[in-house]
Amino acid sequence: MENILDTLLACGCEIDKDFYLKELEKYQNKEELKKEIDSYIHNFIKTNLAEIKDVSVALVFENDTYYYNNKKNTLYDLASITKLFTLKAIYDLEKEKKIDFTKPISTYLKEFEGLKQYTIMDTLKMTGQIETDGKLADTKDYDAFMEVLKTVQVKEGKQEVAMYTDIGFILLGKLIEKITGENLKSYFRKNIFHKQKMENTGFMPSHDFILKGNGNSLYLPHDFKTRVAQGMTGAAGIFSNVEELSFFARNLWKEEVFSKDFIQKIYDYTFVDTSNRNRSLAGLYKKTKGYRSYVPKEFSNFSLGHQGFTGSVFVVDLQFHIAQILLFDAIPEGSKVKDPNFFSSFYTFRDQITTYSILLYLLCQKESL
Repeated sequence: MENILDTLLACGCEIDKDFYLKELEKYQNKEELKKEIDSYIHNFIKTNLAEIKDVSVALVFENDTYYYNNKKNTLYDLASITKLFTLKAIYDLEKEKKIDFTKPISTYLKEFEGLKQYTIMDTLKMTGQIETDGKLADTKDYDAFMEVLKTVQVKEGKQEVAMYTDIGFILLGKLIEKITGENLKSYFRKNIFHKQKMENTGFMPSHDFILKGNGNSLYLPHDFKTRVAQGMTGAAGIFSNVEELSFFARNLWKEEVFSKDFIQKIYDYTFVDTSNRNRSLAGLYKKTKGYRSYVPKEFSNFSLGHQGFTGSVFVVDLQFHIAQILLFDAIPEGSKVKDPNFFSSFYTFRDQITTYSILLYLLCQKESL
């Protein structure tokens, strides 16, 4: 165990070696630890119902997965985690030579002339600053949404500046539809979700499913821009569950989602958001040393993650093959926001779950020796 912990430390995992060696003495096997995790989550939700009504959890390892509250008929609103799948779709289209990352978006979407020379790669990097005249979330119907979207302009185009925004990925969604001739629901289902064995994941789920995390009973996503845009954008709108996201996490570290070279491009690019967190293509979170980010400090430097406004988090350590998926039902019916105490509860919960993640990883390694 000491050698494994030393390897974790050498790769950027910020862990207390003595703490984990001592904690490991408490457990005979993984099943004992899993029972403790079950009890912790159950009690945490019971005592934090004001901030979090429900949660579904997956801790994923090379040869094992821990699930809590995984129900195949229940899907959670992923919100901005959708951008990870849009990145996958854009990556695939580039590999098929149907688009060129270096070309302006207006080459393909001529109605967005205000973007000028703003390229697809600029959009992936969230380079500079792009804005619309008016807020997309304030529009009342799809036609009005599109009229506002067409006013998008590059306000700041400097390569050394980047700003996290939904607008660019909404445009990428329109680009995908233009190039493929399909709407996002159809294209993502056939070309991403079906191939990743994520058969229940997608935009606009049927009423056969129970939906959580979206703050409404309309079978629409929480994000108001996406609701107006017929429930589908490249920035938000996908619903899924922890089991199917577990499949995707494993495929990420097996390099069946992106090539090794493209993953390296994600690692190599960094912009710092307004909260001083390191981010990359599609707004993916990276390790931020000395700062609380959605990628836990206990994970290696080769980790990526995304988080949605609904509170849901998807993080994968691509070096040590660990994934942490937390899907929350935290937005009250009809509300635009989460409870103001959500994040204090979230970080308390996430930090303990991360400790359990490392312990389970170590026990998995111990069993494989």
